[in-house]
Amino acid sequence: MSVSIKKSRVNSLKSVADLFEKLVQEYSIQQEISLEKLKENWSFLSGAVLSVHTHPISLEDGILRVEADHPVYTSDFQLSKKEIISKINHQFGPLVKGISVFYRKSRFRK
Repeated sequence: MSVSIKKSRVNSLKSVADLFEKLVQEYSIQQEISLEKLKENWSFLSGAVLSVHTHPISLEDGILRVEADHPVYTSDFQLSKKEIISKINHQFGPLVKGISVFYRKSRFRK
């Protein structure tokens, strides 16, 4: 058995919140976490009707990409965009600078 002399260990307790924050910074996953928070609150943020026909796809560099299931809802979303950005930033802090909304025809629709 060999014995080695090492620095003395500092036994300090860390909170789960501190460890989580360190992981978020180390793996650069803050935007993914923010996107999941937006998805969880989407019905409140976009409204009852738009939340059924639109959903957030990605969040990169302050630009939220939103997919709509019909061109009509793409247009409706454009009209509500400023209000939605305001709600998002009020609830989560300065998270979104702009929103890009697009229509993608679902392959599952007839």
